[in-house]
Amino acid sequence: MKIELPNLTLFVQMALFLLSIYITNKFLLRPYSRLIYEREERTAGAMEETHKLNENVAKLKKEYEEKIFEAQKEVDLQMTEMKRNIVRDYQTLFDQFRSQCHEELKEAQREVQILVSHEKKSVEEEAQKIVREIIKSLV
Repeated sequence: MKIELPNLTLFVQMALFLLSIYITNKFLLRPYSRLIYEREERTAGAMEETHKLNENVAKLKKEYEEKIFEAQKEVDLQMTEMKRNIVRDYQTLFDQFRSQCHEELKEAQREVQILVSHEKKSVEEEAQKIVREIIKSLV
């Protein structure tokens, strides 16, 4: 009986296959896997940073809107106060004008009364002169 040794090419092919798997794993699969992992890490980090930035933007927008709202309320209050002041000042000026007109009217009435009084005396004196002249002409 003759025992045959197995064909060495099978072992050589197996060794070459294992060597090619080792080389492929070492120089291709591991670096590629590492690149994919690093890329996913960067992407996840960027996504997380983007999420934080979006939250920050939303927070800042809300603060901005609140400040705008508060500023608008302040402007409205100031405008209301200014309107009140204008109305009050207008009313004060109107009252002063009315008072001044009233004083001027009283002064004008006094002057008219004085003139009327002088004219009345003048007319009375004139009437007395006429009466005297009529009496002289009758006598």
